[in-house]
Amino acid sequence: MTGPANKSDWKKLHEQVVCAVVDGGDAVIKRLYVYDQTKGTKGFMLWLQSDNRSVQPIPIFAETRLEVLGIVREIMRDPRNYE
Repeated sequence: MTGPANKSDWKKLHEQVVCAVVDGGDAVIKRLYVYDQTKGTKGFMLWLQSDNRSVQPIPIFAETRLEVLGIVREIMRDPRNYE
């Protein structure tokens, strides 16, 4: 995974909208969820979820290559498309 080095830094990204690349595919903009798998361990669980709940989430497993390109701060739409 390319991203924070430790669990506490990953947890700071919980519920943030990120631009990420999964297994070398296309970049996606999704919300990143980070949860502890079990209390007291170093393990945690990641998945990417669209705000549209009808779209299936993307689970991130230990062998999955995840590259977080950045956190989305603002989404701007072209006003010409919304008349």
